Amino acid sequence: MRNPFIPSTIAALPEDFFGRSFELDGLSRALEQGSVCIEGPSGIGKSSFLARTMLHLEGFCSEENSIIVSAIAHGDIKNVDDAARLILEKLSDIDEKQQKLSIGFGKLIKYETSSGYSYFKDGRHLTALTKILADKAFCQQLRSAAHFIIAIDECEKCPAPIAKLMRTVNTELQLNGIKSLKFILSGVSPFYQEMKQEDLGVTRFVYETFPLTPLGESASIELLETKFEEAMASIDESENIDIDLDIIELIYKISGGHPHLLQLLGSHVIEHEVKNPDGIMDKRDLVDCLKTICYGSRRQDYDLQIAHMKNETKYSYFLNLLELAGGEFPSVIARTKASELIDSDDLNWFCSNNIIRLIDDNNYGFVDEFLRIRIILDTQNDISGNLEEELIESGQIDDLSDNYGMFLHNTGHDENEDEDGDSYYYN
Repeated sequence: MRNPFIPSTIAALPEDFFGRSFELDGLSRALEQGSVCIEGPSGIGKSSFLARTMLHLEGFCSEENSIIVSAIAHGDIKNVDDAARLILEKLSDIDEKQQKLSIGFGKLIKYETSSGYSYFKDGRHLTALTKILADKAFCQQLRSAAHFIIAIDECEKCPAPIAKLMRTVNTELQLNGIKSLKFILSGVSPFYQEMKQEDLGVTRFVYETFPLTPLGESASIELLETKFEEAMASIDESENIDIDLDIIELIYKISGGHPHLLQLLGSHVIEHEVKNPDGIMDKRDLVDCLKTICYGSRRQDYDLQIAHMKNETKYSYFLNLLELAGGEFPSVIARTKASELIDSDDLNWFCSNNIIRLIDDNNYGFVDEFLRIRIILDTQNDISGNLEEELIESGQIDDLSDNYGMFLHNTGHDENEDEDGDSYYYN
């Protein structure tokens, strides 16, 4: 049986990409007015959305005709010249013999520059890039395209240099009457906030930000049904394997529509059935998935998030939110009740750090339901019952609404010492 789930792969092609049609259309329209940013937590599908957007804007299954140069940011980019070099290396080929930078996009656009090469060799990469992009001959080559787009992913790795790059390049080109250049920037939020802290002037060029949230129920169900149908279609006729369709809704519930978790859970179900076959993909194949994800594939992410909340003295407030969410999945936390226990600055902290999100005007929800599951499983040995099996069986944890939430609240405080060395707890 083939496993069509792709938890570790960027989903760029239409057949691998689900949901986000509203965001895709909105981004295409926003580019008419200015540059855009794509933000969200780890695993929410930012890179997939960026990749799908680039294919769409280049005319793949669409009527768009933009020209795009794309790059991946990294931590070694320390200044604006490093950021400019990142783009130049994607944009051009260096001809040492002819001492030229050669730029080409397919068979349509060919451009060479000797002055750009001189600036590049001198380490003046920002100057080289702006000279190329503002050159009339180069702009003439680009006239057939709707936009010339610089797309940069993982902008959280170096937001300050990228802010300077965007500000300088856009200002230089617009002073020369060139309006076709747009940026699409993607990264873990709040990278755009960090860009604004470096240079508030970038807000003049960014028309809209697109904060990605988990997929809705219909898109999640479509993804799961499509992938499981592909798996079933790959089975040899001599094999006798069935699927319990109840697991599709259950996977959506416990993942909360988080794209990476949807793919992970679906993949684990298939692999568990392959390794421990009983002729049906059902809830039994899901049982081991929770611990595998919480303490395996995403352990480092959750360890860092928990440590960050404790270092920022926010962990006890997280436990308040956990208690308010009760035992149902996906989570719904009433804003009014949250506001009674936690002040607005702390709630905004949880939102800006991608831990909770606004579902609607009246409710919050956890961005990553498995962070919630991880903390519940951390204390599982201290209470009766098997919460993992209970969650898989019913899609909720019945005891959590009664006394388990209070158990978490009472045992989860952070311990510190005062100046006399005595222990105390803060809530």
